[in-house]
Amino acid sequence: MNTLIEVGWFIFYMVALNYAIKHLGAAKTFWWAFAVSSLLCLLTTFHSILRIINRHDGFLTLRSLLVPGVFSALAAIYGVAWWTVWKRKRSARACAIAACLTYILAPLFTIWSKLHFSRSFRVCSGVMLATGVIGLVAFLRQGTIPSGTEPVRN
Repeated sequence: MNTLIEVGWFIFYMVALNYAIKHLGAAKTFWWAFAVSSLLCLLTTFHSILRIINRHDGFLTLRSLLVPGVFSALAAIYGVAWWTVWKRKRSARACAIAACLTYILAPLFTIWSKLHFSRSFRVCSGVMLATGVIGLVAFLRQGTIPSGTEPVRN
């Protein structure tokens, strides 16, 4: 039953992503995705730093330092991609492709490392991988980001 629900959510997400790209355009859809991803990575970084500070044993491990470092780097990548796509900068396409590659590489890393995660995390990895592939295909096409000096208005 849980597998059926997870497959249903995955299909719902893919249909919603297709609808958003069709009606809003790829640039505006992924503009929102980059903004939300950047904020979530910043929140995760902040939360993990607070956990390090509030540890009672005071022992720092490599993992406890690696998590805020990786998520702050991802927040920077997504933030730059969000900013350049929003402002329609010349480098927007390259930044968006780099951000979409992180959507692809993160789930592939979890598969490669053979870490055993929960089923919901694996489904989330599938959604990230599909989003990254769709974004990569969208931004590799010429003309995805309209040229001009006016920023995208909401």
